[in-house]
Amino acid sequence: MKKLVGLLVLVAGVASGQGVSSILGTTGSSPRAITIDSGGNVYTANSGSNNVTKITPGGVSSILGTTGNTPYAITIDSGGNVYTANSGSNNVT
Repeated sequence: MKKLVGLLVLVAGVASGQGVSSILGTTGSSPRAITIDSGGNVYTANSGSNNVTKITPGGVSSILGTTGNTPYAITIDSGGNVYTANSGSNNVT
């Protein structure tokens, strides 16, 4: 996403959710939550593939790792640590 005069612009995927894996360049599916770090990296918690995807400002995507079952929330602390809340396994990873 880009902030453009207070508007959000779609930069990956499509509104229907089709093509997310090919756009992200990973096996991330069913993104449920998103956060952005101080460096402009975008992180998605993907409940369909039980992983976290990182997309750099340059558009390079990677999977950071698998999480618990069905991640539905994501946050980053001041140290750059990524946390997910997982509804399927009732835990935070």
